[in-house]
Amino acid sequence: DKIMDLLKELQETELPKDLHIVVTGDQSEQTRTTVHDLVNTIIIGFVLVTIILMFFMGVTNALFVALSVPLSCAIAFLVMPGLDFTLNMIVLFSFLLALGIVVDDAIVVIENTHRIFDNGKVPIKQAAKMATGEVFLPVLTGTITTLMPFIPLAFWKGVIGEFMFFLPITLIITLLASLLVAYIINPVFAVDFMKPHDQQRGTGRRRFTKRDRVLTVIFLALALLCYLFRAWGVGNFIIFIYLFILLEKFVFSRWIHAFQNRLWPAFQNWYTKWLKRSLAHPGKVVLITIALFFTSIVLVGIRQPNFLFFPESQPNFTYVYLNMPVGTDQVYTNEVLSKLEARVNEALGIDLENGKKNPIVKSVISNVTVGAVDPNSGEVGDFPNKGKITVAYVQFSERKGESTVKYMEKIREAVRDIPGAEVTVDKESSGPPLPKPIVVEITGDNLDSLLSTSERLKRYLESKHIAGVEELRSDFQARNPEIVFDLNRERMNMEGISTYTIVNNLRTAVFGKEISRFRDENDDYPITLRLSKEERANIDAVRNMPVIFRDMGMGGAVRQVPISAFADIRYATTYGGIKRQDLKRIITLSSNVLTGYNPNEVVQEIQKELANFKAPLGINIRMGGQQEEMEETSS
Repeated sequence: DKIMDLLKELQETELPKDLHIVVTGDQSEQTRTTVHDLVNTIIIGFVLVTIILMFFMGVTNALFVALSVPLSCAIAFLVMPGLDFTLNMIVLFSFLLALGIVVDDAIVVIENTHRIFDNGKVPIKQAAKMATGEVFLPVLTGTITTLMPFIPLAFWKGVIGEFMFFLPITLIITLLASLLVAYIINPVFAVDFMKPHDQQRGTGRRRFTKRDRVLTVIFLALALLCYLFRAWGVGNFIIFIYLFILLEKFVFSRWIHAFQNRLWPAFQNWYTKWLKRSLAHPGKVVLITIALFFTSIVLVGIRQPNFLFFPESQPNFTYVYLNMPVGTDQVYTNEVLSKLEARVNEALGIDLENGKKNPIVKSVISNVTVGAVDPNSGEVGDFPNKGKITVAYVQFSERKGESTVKYMEKIREAVRDIPGAEVTVDKESSGPPLPKPIVVEITGDNLDSLLSTSERLKRYLESKHIAGVEELRSDFQARNPEIVFDLNRERMNMEGISTYTIVNNLRTAVFGKEISRFRDENDDYPITLRLSKEERANIDAVRNMPVIFRDMGMGGAVRQVPISAFADIRYATTYGGIKRQDLKRIITLSSNVLTGYNPNEVVQEIQKELANFKAPLGINIRMGGQQEEMEETSS
C-alpha cells in the first residue's frame, strides 16, 4: 500500500504525465481478497448461526448464545500475540471452523437456565447457579473430547505440519475460551437480561411505536456520524444492527412463533413415531446400520476417489522458465527469450503492434539473468543462461468466467520445440513451498555410474510415454564448459615461478581482488583490482597477461613473463556441481504434471515402470518430491 501511495505521489509530482505505470506481480491483491472473503464469511456465518438459534431458543436466548462467538474470539485474540501468531489465512479459517462449535457450550448452559427459570417461577440467580452446576461436567467433558483430535495435529511433522500448525492451536485456544464464556459470562448475561416472556408474542400485529422512532433517530445519527469520519465499517455495522432489530420485530417474531408452535411440534411428532418403530424392532435397526457401514466401504473401494496433496486452483500467474546451455551469453539468451515472448503473446491473443490486448491479462514481463531461476529447481543466484516470462492475470472477479488454466495450456503448447533450450511452464504455489509432483531420486557413491544410470533412466521413462508427464529434467549439469590452463611445471621451475603465483594472478584478473577501501561520512566502499570487461572476455588477452615476479636466481631482479610462455589452453567440459543427500551423491529427475491429470496416478504409473528398470549395483532409485511429503504427512 505504501508503494502504491508513493507511485501515485511520483506520478503527480515528478514523473512525466504520459508515462503509464503497471504494477505487476502484486500478490497483495490476492491476499487482501482472500482475507476479506474469509472475514465476510465469518460475519455471514455468525448472522446465520444467530438466526437459526432464534428459531429454536427465542430471540433473547439466541443473542446470549451468539455472543459467545465474538467473546471467545476476543479471548483468543488476547492469547495469540503471546504465541507470536499473525492474523493469517489459516487462523481466519480456524475461526470460521470454530464458529459452529463454540456455541455448543453456551447452548447447553443457556437452555438449561431457561428450563429451570421456567418463565419466572424460579428466581433467575438461583436458576443460573443450578443450571451451570448441573451441566458443568457434561460441558467440560464434551469440550475436551472435541479438543482431543486437534492436539496431535499440533505435532504434525513436515512442511504441511509447519503450514497447518496455526489451525489446531487456534481451535484449541478458541474452544477453551468458549468454556470460560459458558461458565462465567453467559450466566451473568442470563441473570441481567433473561426475563419472563409472553407466550402469545408474535401473534398480534406489530406497530411502529414512539420507541421505534426514537431508535431510528439514534441509529441513523450514529451511522451518519461514522460516515462523516469515514468509519465506513462501523457505520455499516450500526445500520445492520438497526435493520436486524426491525426484521426481528416485524418479520422474525411471526416466523419464530409459527416455527415453535406449528413446524417444530409437527417434526417432533414425526420423529417420535419413527423412534418408537425403531425401538420396537432393534434387531432390524442394527442389521440396517451394519449393512450401510459395509456398503459405504464397498462403494468407496469401487469409486476409488482421487487423492490430491493440495487442491488445484486457477493460476493467478503463469511462469515460463528458459534454460539455455551453460555458458550462453545473456545477450543470446535475451534473443531467444524475445522469440519465446512472441509465442506467449500469440498464445494469449495479444498483438502489441496493432494494439490488441487480452482483457484478463494484466501484464507480460520478461527478464534475463536476474530473478530468472525456477524456485523448484533448487538453484540460487543469477545465471546469464536463464530467462523468465511472467504472465500476470487480473483478479478472479474480473475474468468474467474465463479460465486461466486454458491459457496456461496454450502457452505450454506454444513454447515447445525451442532448439537448444529447456522450457518449463508453471504457476504460482498456492500452499506451502513444495517440490515438483514428480521427482525421481537416484543415489549412489560412484559418480560415473550415477550419471550413466540417470541418463539411461531418463531415456527409459520417456520411451514409455507416461500420460501426464510434462518433461523429465535432470538437475545434474554434466557438460559445463571450462577453460583449462595446462601448466608446464618444468619451465615454471626454470623461471622460478610457483603455481600459486599463476593462480593468484588469474583469479585477480578475472574475479578481482580488494586492494583498498574508500570511506566517506556515510559508508565505505571496496576498491577492486581486475582486468577491464573487454579484456576479461578476451581469452587471448588473459593468456598473454604478463606475470610480474622477483627472480631470486638472478639476484632478486624483477621480471615479467606472459602466462602463454609456460601454459597451454584447451577447452573442455566438466560437472557443474555434485549434490549429496545423507552423505550419498544424488541426481534427481523432475517434472510437472499436465493439467487434467491426477499427480498421484501419474506417480503410480512411474513407480510401476521403475520396478521394471534394472539399476546397477550400488545405485538406489526412489520417488521423492510431493509423493514423499504426502507419505510423511499421512503417517
